[in-house]
Amino acid sequence: MINKQSYLLGLILLSDPTFAENAQWVEWIASTQVSITDIDNLNTSAFSNDKVADQQLFLSANLGRFYQLSNTSRFHVALDLSTQSYQDTSAMNEVAYGINTGFRHKFGLGFDVPYVQINLNILEHNVKAKGWSRSLADVSFELGKHFSQRLSLASKFTYNVMKGKSGPVIVAGLPSNPFDQNYWQLTLFADYLLAQDWLLSANYTYRDGDMNSACTVENVAIVLANEQVDAITQDTIFGGCVYRLTTTGSRYSANLSYAWSNHAGIDFTVSTFSGNADVLSYRGNAINLTYNYRY
Repeated sequence: MINKQSYLLGLILLSDPTFAENAQWVEWIASTQVSITDIDNLNTSAFSNDKVADQQLFLSANLGRFYQLSNTSRFHVALDLSTQSYQDTSAMNEVAYGINTGFRHKFGLGFDVPYVQINLNILEHNVKAKGWSRSLADVSFELGKHFSQRLSLASKFTYNVMKGKSGPVIVAGLPSNPFDQNYWQLTLFADYLLAQDWLLSANYTYRDGDMNSACTVENVAIVLANEQVDAITQDTIFGGCVYRLTTTGSRYSANLSYAWSNHAGIDFTVSTFSGNADVLSYRGNAINLTYNYRY
């Protein structure tokens, strides 16, 4: 049985591993999540006259195990299952499944000792609009530390590879595979325990590499005239074209978590994204409410 403060500490990315006296110790991973998100730019359009706003319902479950390798190292493997649906844009509804693994090492014993974690995630996204289905793999390297009983800081570098299907060729000389992408992200995390049941978190992410955007036929002509588009094809969801180009971007988010019980909690998150290509800019905001349960 865990208390509410332990639940909140478990939400922190810097949380301590549970130590064991031998390398055979095993702990099950079993959690579920339900969230509702309001998104004001679902298609990541650069044009205000064709941005699509919608509400997303997301359900996920994770099942796996931790293996304690030593007093300071552990390994985990877990199966991820999720589904998401949209109130208006039903063609974006999807089911995803995959596996995630990770190795975590602390540089000694104690609450405030730094740690390093390496993760590998592989996910298959099956979207109702088949052309948007894709495979995603990422590897991440994270370094963090508790600086006090309340404050934790971390940084994480992630490299992402996405593979999707090619659609009809609509611009001669341009590939038609906008969901074949490579990009990297650097994220900084800060977590502060406000009280026994309350955790405040802030994240900043810098992103560099490929990004897809969808817009109307009229607006895509402006894109082709101003940007170096790397791939483009017809889009069956937003009534025009979906294309890929290289951008740099930033995401800011703030999260307030409340430990409702020994095993459950509620998160409220606000985030904003900005991306920039050579000429055009891409902006979006989201508000999210999540219920978490972990065994």
